[in-house]
Amino acid sequence: QKDALYNKEEFTEEDGELAAALEAEFAELNGWEIETEISKLLKGLGLDQNLLYEQMSTLGDKEKVKILLAQALFGQPEIILLDEPTNHLDLASIAWLEEFLMDYVGTVIIVSHDRHFLNNVCTHIVDIDYNKIKMYVGNYDFWYESSRLMQRMMADQKRKADEKIKELQNFIARFAANKSKSKQATSRRKLIDKLTVEDGRLPISNFGDGHRFNVTGLHHDIWGFPTQNADNIEYLNRHLYDKIENRTNILARWKEYDLDDAEIVLISYGSAARSARQHVYDRRRRGEKLGLLELQTIWPFPADLVREKTAHARRVIVAEMNMGQVCSQVKMAVEHPEKVFLANRIDGRLITPENIARCIRLIDGRGF
Repeated sequence: QKDALYNKEEFTEEDGELAAALEAEFAELNGWEIETEISKLLKGLGLDQNLLYEQMSTLGDKEKVKILLAQALFGQPEIILLDEPTNHLDLASIAWLEEFLMDYVGTVIIVSHDRHFLNNVCTHIVDIDYNKIKMYVGNYDFWYESSRLMQRMMADQKRKADEKIKELQNFIARFAANKSKSKQATSRRKLIDKLTVEDGRLPISNFGDGHRFNVTGLHHDIWGFPTQNADNIEYLNRHLYDKIENRTNILARWKEYDLDDAEIVLISYGSAARSARQHVYDRRRRGEKLGLLELQTIWPFPADLVREKTAHARRVIVAEMNMGQVCSQVKMAVEHPEKVFLANRIDGRLITPENIARCIRLIDGRGF
């Protein structure tokens, strides 16, 4: 449609408005970067750029698989479905695909028998068994260990349930004919029904009743039950910690204002960031080169982001409403911690733009 408009002999004002709208839509769809994105995909999968101009019928089976994979990855889709994606890929292409998927911000659903690949890219594993679906948070190894532990727990639960059922059956056999004990026998029959385990799995309880769980300050296993097993406690704690720390760049959220040429960079978060933003606005109007990095998440601390955004700053001012916890993190993150200064308040009142300005004046030796 755009080409047809530009090829018209008489180009009207309405045509110009339509062409502008089409150009805007084309840019929004990242149309100008299409060839670059395709080239990156082909290069990552080890394919020659000249294949862009070849017919699929002329390609080999491995090349066809890679082209189809590149098709699925192209265009930054919100959801990607991959069925055995590592089949027919060489090691270099698999490594590239892992990196691509780890940086991908959308949802990826993968069916694969390549456990090494699943270990590297998956954050959740869905186990479909006994006509039931159960989701585990973690990679393939975590699912494998969790499922084995679950099987041992279910076997132990079944053993205990069988022992209890046998005890109840003995009671019923002894007192079923006894009128004074008949109510107790009936209640034990109902209890046996509740203890019945099918295929080694406890029945799902009705909403509002059934399974008991604890919320305490104790150590817990992966199902939330208290445990004193040191190996289980350490494994779960390390898993939870690593799961967050290893995804810092994905979890980090921030906003930035006028950082491109900033000589003084303010770092702030929460309510203090409003005053920092106003101070940057005021000083920019006076021609001073200030910028703001507003952290919307502070843990796991985005050290790489802070280091990058403050690399060329002459000063870094951290504005926060406490004793300087974030400021200490910033000092550890940057290359020159001596250029990092704290502007804080701990009297329960909000930091104002003037508080920040006063701090900068003191640092620059211009008085209070």
